[in-house]
Amino acid sequence: MSEDRTRDLSDLTEAQTAEIDAILKMYREGSPEPDYEDVGTLLVDPDPTQGSIEIDVQSPIWSRLGQAGQIDVLADWISVLTQVHDNLLIDEEVQAGPYKLFGTLGAASLAPQCVLAQADQPYEFVEIDIAQDVERDPAYLKLNPHGRIPTLIDHDEVIIESAAICLYLADKHPESGLAPAIDSPDRAKYLQWMVYLTNTLQETMLLKIYSDRYTTGTDSDGVNTSASARLQGILDFLETSLKQQDGPFFLGNDLSTADIYLNMLFDWNPDLENGSLQKADYPNIQHNYLELL
Repeated sequence: MSEDRTRDLSDLTEAQTAEIDAILKMYREGSPEPDYEDVGTLLVDPDPTQGSIEIDVQSPIWSRLGQAGQIDVLADWISVLTQVHDNLLIDEEVQAGPYKLFGTLGAASLAPQCVLAQADQPYEFVEIDIAQDVERDPAYLKLNPHGRIPTLIDHDEVIIESAAICLYLADKHPESGLAPAIDSPDRAKYLQWMVYLTNTLQETMLLKIYSDRYTTGTDSDGVNTSASARLQGILDFLETSLKQQDGPFFLGNDLSTADIYLNMLFDWNPDLENGSLQKADYPNIQHNYLELL
């Protein structure tokens, strides 16, 4: 058994520590009539989700593992129980209180944050450190199987994808005015812009920012150049479309989630950081942004 299967136990909660104590008690005393099955390496309880395990410490298999092997096996099961415990905590969170938004400041969770603020809705923001590889966090994966951000919890409802969260919140809070009513003449145009922004602008923006992820070779510069050219055309189209409106927004003088989403994506453009692009280069997009503030 490899050493990387052990783990640092210093961050365990009191409940998790109690589970470990129960395991160690079984380790010392054994179980007179354990409920177990032979899994090939050790006799263990087949259902760790019940919050306990049983080890037949009188088994010759257990003895042959030696102290190091026994510790390694225990560490594996402690990890399993910890995961179960974390998942149970998430189950409780899903049932609890107001909105809970998982995200990272400045990332794709920004638009849902703005929508919640515009709708005057309280929420708990749970910051996710995307540098810590959330794709491998079992607790978060239970909420969002792709390990991406953002994720919104609304009582027993879990919603993923930034655009979907924005659409959901705007429709749930019509008093915010962020989405035309279903029977409004502006509804189709509103949906068009939301889908265009997430399917076309966002996709191209990510292609430019993470060029190395979209090629298996060394041609990330080529991917970046191609994405930049495509992005130019998309921004020109958006600039012209906003210019044709009666007001600063996609729906004229009516602010919607589409305007919020546009400005989140536009701020992602790395050319703004390196100075090769200025918001003043797109006066109507800039006007949209200033009116949004």
